[in-house]
Amino acid sequence: GKVDNTAKINLPDNPFASAVNVAELLEAGPQEKRVRNFDAFRVMQRLFLDSIKHDTVGSDRGDRLRLNILNRVLDVFSQHGINYYLLQELHPLAQFIDQLENLSEDVVHSVFSILIYVVMVVNTVPLAELCSLCCAFEKRI
Repeated sequence: GKVDNTAKINLPDNPFASAVNVAELLEAGPQEKRVRNFDAFRVMQRLFLDSIKHDTVGSDRGDRLRLNILNRVLDVFSQHGINYYLLQELHPLAQFIDQLENLSEDVVHSVFSILIYVVMVVNTVPLAELCSLCCAFEKRI
């Protein structure tokens, strides 16, 4: 038989991402758990980043604040399957990873835990975060 060369294959924007059906994710789970207040999330993100500027690495007060924010970020991501994708344009994890050299070991561990959650539970390869991680490792070399 003849091969049909007219068939088209639709590839996702991120070829490493799992096939995510956004319509299904939007409908799945409780709608009230979807992130709606992007400004509140931006405030948490900014507070995390500003706390690094105004605190010494490993200070107990600053670390508690950063760990609390990271716990809230993970809570938001885990509330609904679509939340990571909705907030992806803000690049919160990539920005946190950019600051790894300024973070205590406990905070770095929490950032990596969220990154692992994104890979294992959200089931995607977070390219911006991995690029930031490569840059962070390159700085150390």
